[in-house]
Amino acid sequence: MAYSQIFLASVLVVAFLGIAFADDQVDGVSVNPDTKVQGTIFCVKNEKWIPLKGARAVVICEQIAFKSTVTDENGYYLVVLPSDRVSDDCKVFQLHGKFRRPRCAFPTNINNGTTGASLVESEHANLYSVAPIVYKPRPSLT
Repeated sequence: MAYSQIFLASVLVVAFLGIAFADDQVDGVSVNPDTKVQGTIFCVKNEKWIPLKGARAVVICEQIAFKSTVTDENGYYLVVLPSDRVSDDCKVFQLHGKFRRPRCAFPTNINNGTTGASLVESEHANLYSVAPIVYKPRPSLT
């Protein structure tokens, strides 16, 4: 009888450890991996598109905001959010901040940067893209 109690206790311990250390994978594939949203931010000056380094965007899904990484020298940013938060209502907006250069500080609504750009699903699983967000030089007062 003592052996059966020890065996039962061992089985329960192993079962609970299995549950505690289980990850969200089936056959090595994550069941609910994060979703990524990628895009670029530019300054358009004299019809020349200049990548804005140090800018940010924000994805808003169901009133929850997810900030992007800071843009690199190519104006590229990435937002990582839980897959269960992605819906057709998600929009990407310009995130105004101190990054803006005085020479290119005027937000535009080109590609819906101020009213909210829609996510475009890519060929790759859990990856969305957004049309470029655009700033332009502040209009001169002369």
